Amino acid sequence: MREISKPIGTAEKLCGMQKEKALCEYRKTKHCVTVSCGDGELWYHTLTGELILLEEGDSDKTIRGELIKKWFMVPTDFDENKYSDDIRRLALMLKPRVGKKNDCTVFTTTDCNARCYYCYEKGVKRIPMSDQTAKDVADYIASSCGGESVRLRWFGGEPLYNIRAIDIITSELSKKGIGFRSSMTSNGFYLTEDVAKRAVEDWKLGSVQITIDGTEKVYNRTKAFVDDCVNPFLRVLDNIENALDAGIKVSIRLNVDKSNAADMADAVDVLGKRLGGRKNCGILIALLRSFAGKVNEFDTEEDAVRCYFDLAEKIRSYGLFEDKPLSREFGANRCMADSDLSEVILPDGRLGKCEHFSEKELIGSIYSPEKDEGMIASWRARRTVSDMPECGDCPLYPKCINIQKCEWTKDGCPQSVRMIRIRKLKEQILREYEKIKKAMEESEK
Repeated sequence: MREISKPIGTAEKLCGMQKEKALCEYRKTKHCVTVSCGDGELWYHTLTGELILLEEGDSDKTIRGELIKKWFMVPTDFDENKYSDDIRRLALMLKPRVGKKNDCTVFTTTDCNARCYYCYEKGVKRIPMSDQTAKDVADYIASSCGGESVRLRWFGGEPLYNIRAIDIITSELSKKGIGFRSSMTSNGFYLTEDVAKRAVEDWKLGSVQITIDGTEKVYNRTKAFVDDCVNPFLRVLDNIENALDAGIKVSIRLNVDKSNAADMADAVDVLGKRLGGRKNCGILIALLRSFAGKVNEFDTEEDAVRCYFDLAEKIRSYGLFEDKPLSREFGANRCMADSDLSEVILPDGRLGKCEHFSEKELIGSIYSPEKDEGMIASWRARRTVSDMPECGDCPLYPKCINIQKCEWTKDGCPQSVRMIRIRKLKEQILREYEKIKKAMEESEK
């Protein structure tokens, strides 16, 4: 058995080494994902983040003690899901409680120039942030960040539908000497060459996520922009390149359901031929979930999984698939909604915890020091195995958000989501191993 990467941070401190019990039967933990490779079998522990290699010739008897010590084997009656929950609670208890907020998602407006059929914000009142509110937001951020640099996430609606609010907030923060960096979720329609340059220089914009819904015809029909534009699809592709040229990292999100799945493969070809080889450009796939019957979901879970990985393979062939590194850290917080450092600021100054809730489940206002502590606490409440039985044997349990209020899990966790996440994790494990192996071989030369 070879150690490939050890636990770090919280997992290392709180889990430590498991002590072997005499006369106790052990089994492999549910929180282990295994992948075969040319050198043996890789085992990754989703709670501790440790990665080991079981080599040919290793027998259960010779490595049993090490596997127990590292939590890869646990007593047969051990409840590892409860243990994971206990570790998370302990991590949160030990985490310093801070009054500062330096991770802010700012809605410059709840209005948008697109009319996507699947938008979860349909029916939300369309409110732009006023100049005075933008100044008040800057004052609030400056007074809440404890003098530390702030991460700003521009959101909407379409955040660029109210560029003036972004200008005011960033200008005021600069005047106050508050450091910041920002990212944005946008449809890209207004991200022209001039705006992209301003975004880098004045807004410190480092990244933007832009959604593509298909090829030209499908995209233009789906977005249904209210603006007078001959071809929005080509305009947005031009603007993606404007952003890249300005030094902004671009993540292109493909929103996929049954209705556009076939067309999306052609869309990947269009994107790949135009953007393949560009640095700081990647494509991610999002299989749309149905809220209130707005989305044409796949007939079966298997169809959804097949669609995802067929697209992923095509995207990877153009060198544009967004491959994330393997996580080695156990995060007590899984989402902005359960983090003490994070808040959502709405166009009228109201405060929330999740960008998907702009009219309810709010916690206060920038105009009052009082916060609804009960509501804040409710955003930390998590679903358990008793709430979602499908989580019982899932190896991903330690890494799931599972917030009770989360819209994405209110109807449970679809099998397709688990299948995709596990397969992606196995790919990450193999990439991590090859990277570490290569570094070790080079160091031995």
